[in-house]
Amino acid sequence: MVRAGKLRHRVALQNNTGTADSAGQVSESWSTYSTVYGEVIDTGGVEKVRGQQVDATISALVRIRSPASGTFPTSEHRVSWDSRIFNIETVQRKDTHERELWLLCREAV
Repeated sequence: MVRAGKLRHRVALQNNTGTADSAGQVSESWSTYSTVYGEVIDTGGVEKVRGQQVDATISALVRIRSPASGTFPTSEHRVSWDSRIFNIETVQRKDTHERELWLLCREAV
């Protein structure tokens, strides 16, 4: 069971609404489909050197209540919180009554 006091951050769940211009070029744009209360926990950082570039990512766990209706978050969605963007890697149900979701995310760089 998720305690209400823990879910104190307002997080926006977003989906990709790519649009095509007159030349047929698709541009990526994101729109918010739901704003919910959640808990954002930084779980640590990873820094890798690939070629001559440093690839730094910060992993995070976003805990929310499962939506009663509407769009269910998937790995095709992302989370926006406090001017930070997190790409959802995995969605896990974490209690027996399926009321709590854990969104395992990777911060967009």
